[in-house]
Amino acid sequence: MSAPRPATAAEGEAEDSYESVAGLYDLIAAAQGESAPPRISAFAELAQPGMRVVDVGAGTGRVALAVGARDANVWCVEPSASMRSALLSKLAQRPALWPHVTVTAGQAPGMGLDGRFDYAYLAGSLQFLDAADRRATFAELSDHLAPGAILALDMVDDLSVTPDPDGVDTTVAEVRVGRSRYTLRAAVTAAAAGRADIRYRYITECGTHRAVQTMRRTRYFHPFDDVHADLTVAGFTVDTEHNGRWHDSAQPLVARRNV
Repeated sequence: MSAPRPATAAEGEAEDSYESVAGLYDLIAAAQGESAPPRISAFAELAQPGMRVVDVGAGTGRVALAVGARDANVWCVEPSASMRSALLSKLAQRPALWPHVTVTAGQAPGMGLDGRFDYAYLAGSLQFLDAADRRATFAELSDHLAPGAILALDMVDDLSVTPDPDGVDTTVAEVRVGRSRYTLRAAVTAAAAGRADIRYRYITECGTHRAVQTMRRTRYFHPFDDVHADLTVAGFTVDTEHNGRWHDSAQPLVARRNV
């Protein structure tokens, strides 16, 4: 298969939101266990040996490594240099996966893909696209997925969501490692229709020492009806049965590229 073209924005990349917390990201996910998004097994089980796969917003590779372990060939597109470094550190410990996992700098839309793929997924990354970028990403993937290929994505919502921007921290997860305690707290600081600004605090405590690393991201909400309509326009047919109530936004919605 052809490799994706090098991302033109690799030099002078945008500010890396995860620069100070990439090492804590997986630790917090491990503390959450099976409830930690994205649902790794649900995405990995869609991959078959020999498939050519695109991971859009691969992060630290929690899903990509599981896909590669199924002997699929996965291209990881990730804008954060810190997250890519964390992924490469994991790969360093698993040389059997080296032939199957390619890590590239880039982001959606505008991933610069070249060639045809059998499967693409957005696992936990749809939340960072607004409606216009969602449509552009679907169109880009449609251009590079073979007829009948799979597209899977989570974080599809029942209805339009506008959370309460009360600014109050809520504990997401907490874990002790040795004598240190690591906590992730999140608060909605501002909100408008279909979006929310969220402040994440990663807190490390050991004895009298306390360090707080703060990250701010905007999360976008994607109602099922809007996603379904955009997929249809982009040339996909939704596989997943839908009875008018999207019961679990953590589970992937599956669509196929029309023949």
